[in-house]
Amino acid sequence: MFGERAERIELNVYWRHALDPWFNLQLGMRQDFRPDPQRTYALVGIEGLAPYWFELQALLLVSKKDDIHARGKAGYTQRIIQSQVVEPEAEVDFAFQDVPALGVGAGFERLELGTRRRYERNRSLAPYVRVNWERKLGGTARIARAAGEDMSGVSAVFGVRAMF
Repeated sequence: MFGERAERIELNVYWRHALDPWFNLQLGMRQDFRPDPQRTYALVGIEGLAPYWFELQALLLVSKKDDIHARGKAGYTQRIIQSQVVEPEAEVDFAFQDVPALGVGAGFERLELGTRRRYERNRSLAPYVRVNWERKLGGTARIARAAGEDMSGVSAVFGVRAMF
């Protein structure tokens, strides 16, 4: 809803190194500004282009508080017409242990399905709209339910993709 605080805000900074023509190694850090309390993670991952042009990413994250999480993401870019692009995407998060301070239960934590539609008249500056459906899973869903929170929700994002 408009006027509500963002549930999740994260910033990822990483270095990439090509493993082969299709996949990259990622090393870096992630800072979570939301949910409270804030967390800083070291991250290691792999991302790249699988057969049939599927974009894949797998990350392992370890926080300063020694909680360990994993994230998997898969997406596909489909050009509808010359200037219109649709990008469906699926993401799943996994927690290796309970993190009560963050309201996270061990196991599968969250599933997010979304699609982005981008207008690419000029590839270096392309406006887009994205719609996401998110669902809390397992122990995280039980914790949220006990706190009176919703298990799932829909959100929309408007933005501009910039390439330099």
